[in-house]
Parts: sequence; structure tokens; C-alpha cells
Amino acid sequence: MNIEDYRNYCLSLGDDVEEKLPFTAFHYASGVLVFYVHGHMFSFFDCDHFGVVTHLM
Repeated sequence: MNIEDYRNYCLSLGDDVEEKLPFTAFHYASGVLVFYVHGHMFSFFDCDHFGVVTHLM
């Protein structure tokens, strides 16, 4: 699975899913894409290093 496939999968989980780059103020975390449902993180990964995806469910 590549980044776009995973992104599309996360966004397909419901209308309440949002994606954000909340850590842009931090140089080493500026590329971390986070997915939220109802304002709570449920998954994130570094766009520059897609080797690890974290799920918080």
C-alpha cells in the first residue's frame, strides 16, 4: 500500500474524518499527516518516511 491508497482508505472511513498537518512548527515533524475522527487522532504517519503507520484505536 502506498501513501495515497492509505490516505484514501482513512478518508473513506466516514464523513467525520479529517486530515491535518498539525506539527508544521516542528522541523522534524512537519511532514506528519494526522487523521482525526470527531476531533480525536486515530492514525498518523510521516509523509517523508512512509515505513511506519501508527493507529490509535
